[in-house]
Amino acid sequence: MGKRVLLQCPACGYEKEMSVGVGLGSRNEMVVTECLQKMDLTFWNQLMSTGKIDFFSSRQEIGYCAECNELEEAFLVEIQTTTGAKLVLGDKCGKCNRKLQILDSKQDILCPNCKQKNLEKRMIGLWD
Repeated sequence: MGKRVLLQCPACGYEKEMSVGVGLGSRNEMVVTECLQKMDLTFWNQLMSTGKIDFFSSRQEIGYCAECNELEEAFLVEIQTTTGAKLVLGDKCGKCNRKLQILDSKQDILCPNCKQKNLEKRMIGLWD
């Protein structure tokens, strides 16, 4: 089960709602197809059509882009191929396509707006 989290900065008032965790569709091919960004979707479709995926699972995490200085929901898909290779899709910024730093929602997260305080986190809902 996933959580809906509200991140707030006590210094500047920055706020962002994000979904984190694993839902019931974490192993559903259609969920992955609907949620991946275009570039990753093309690669995913190639792997699926050639039967090269042995196992996959997906989850949502908090991602930070140092280039854009933004927090965003990262839809991550971890794949193990039939050759044993391990791949991760969905770890790129939606704006600039640079690699996101994946943050643990339990760790302190510095405000991307003012950089003065760690964001306060409050669960505001659950999702499947």
